[in-house]
Amino acid sequence: MAVRAKCLWAVLASASLAGCGDDWARIEATNLTLDPCHGGEARTFAPFVLAADLVTWYSGGGGGQVAMRRGWKAWTKSDGAVLQFPDLSQVRALIEAGEAVPLDDKKARLSLVLRATCPDSTVALVGRDGSIKFSSFDTSTGGTIAGSGHFDLYDERGYEEGAAPLAPGATISFSFEVRRGVAYEGFTH
Repeated sequence: MAVRAKCLWAVLASASLAGCGDDWARIEATNLTLDPCHGGEARTFAPFVLAADLVTWYSGGGGGQVAMRRGWKAWTKSDGAVLQFPDLSQVRALIEAGEAVPLDDKKARLSLVLRATCPDSTVALVGRDGSIKFSSFDTSTGGTIAGSGHFDLYDERGYEEGAAPLAPGATISFSFEVRRGVAYEGFTH
């Protein structure tokens, strides 16, 4: 029975990964220190890399978001990032004009959580002072969303104009197919 269960698990794991092998997202910075990170201790990542293997598109109410997660655990137990667009019409206009989308909290905002890597961290990480340039922005099922950009990573709770970033010069890049169904939608019909 145990052998059968292991075989079934291997088949299911392979099937779930086979459909999304080309989906990826990556956030990098030269270094990032979080205090506390784990066990009440600080941790410095040099370099810092978040390589997401579950990338999804959610939309509704005129806005949308790219959710990037490392692993298939629940958000409450995962490292991940969310790139939000409050008004997709503004984003589409910028992309059609060949312009980058600014990370300005109006057209786009980026947040990052490290719940698996740094479970004790209370830092609200956000990307500011940067932009995202899209090479593809087809949000229909089967379409591709791809882009890259740069930003500085700040602690949102302690952010003041002129504050030093926790990780200056961070980068983001991603490419994925828009899918529907369980794991790719917050709620399915």
